[in-house]
Amino acid sequence: MEQEIRHRRLHAFYQSKVLNGLMVFIVVCLLMSMAYDFALFPLICGGVGLLLFVGYSLRLWICKPQAIVTNNLVSNINGLYTLYYLVIIAFDTVYRWWYLVPALLSIGVLMVCLCGYKDTRFTIMTKK
Repeated sequence: MEQEIRHRRLHAFYQSKVLNGLMVFIVVCLLMSMAYDFALFPLICGGVGLLLFVGYSLRLWICKPQAIVTNNLVSNINGLYTLYYLVIIAFDTVYRWWYLVPALLSIGVLMVCLCGYKDTRFTIMTKK
């Protein structure tokens, strides 16, 4: 059963491989900064990641490319990392391993996911 997509550019924005990979990177930087009592280096790296996120988002909405690479797996992993970050913030744990284990796992996860596994080319503008 094929799902009808009403707003193709918005769908591409949410499923974008680059934007979801950057969000995982930002969440990992925030976790690392919390593990080391708001260390400056992870916050700077997260800020650079946020600037790249904003730049790519502006490119997607202003330059309007015809197609982008999407990856549903990276999108799902991004949701899990964001949810984990919110849970850790709510519990306010004191053990560093709660922050470091997902950061270390993200290296392998991002290497597998961002190297082309389950990538699809999503055409935004269809010719009518």
